[in-house]
Amino acid sequence: MHLSQRNKTVIVFTVALLAFAVRSQDTKQVYNLIYTTFTDGVPCTRWTNTTSQVGCGTEQGGVMGFLHFLEDLAAINAFASTSQTEKLMVAIPSALFTEAVVSKLESIVVGIILLESPNLPQGYSPQTSAPQQANGSFPWNPTATSMLFRDYKTPIYLLNSTDSALVVEAARANMNGSAVPVGKYGAHLTSFMYAATNTPTCLRRGFCAPIGGQSVWSVVPSVTGLTSLTEPSEI
Repeated sequence: MHLSQRNKTVIVFTVALLAFAVRSQDTKQVYNLIYTTFTDGVPCTRWTNTTSQVGCGTEQGGVMGFLHFLEDLAAINAFASTSQTEKLMVAIPSALFTEAVVSKLESIVVGIILLESPNLPQGYSPQTSAPQQANGSFPWNPTATSMLFRDYKTPIYLLNSTDSALVVEAARANMNGSAVPVGKYGAHLTSFMYAATNTPTCLRRGFCAPIGGQSVWSVVPSVTGLTSLTEPSEI
């Protein structure tokens, strides 16, 4: 069970000092000069069960950090082995989204942005090796990662190809030939969810609503050329 999140956004902003007074009618124009808002991002969400919580989310006001692009495993390993003094939001290709990579990054960054990658690993599965193990199933899923049932320490967002290109451009501008980000561009992630701890606790606090197998529905529209489906049908 879970609680729907609010204001799921990724905002890339320019770090700037405004040394002039801003009239109320100019506020939106100034905002648009500083901020670029991405609303098509797919966030990692928070889920609970009877014993624990899984997934991830942000604090109520979101999290902010300077953008830093890690393009391959070598860059990720070098970054993870270096002491970080700034709050950093790392962007990595989605093909590198593995248990090992997340374990290296989640405790030293404020957020992870996944960039759409054309070369995804074959046979990736976030499920367990035996998805129906409670019913006596034997292991049959050789590409299992169990990442669907993990509690992450940092928020994670997946961006589309267009937004990914903009984030990479901003992150590279931050480097400006140096080994560490200079802090020109930052990102603000918001994916706050009230769900926490476990299902009994969340229900007792009134922050969760039970799924119960009845809150998912769909409508099948008419299919052109098939006269047997002339009206939409509910499932």
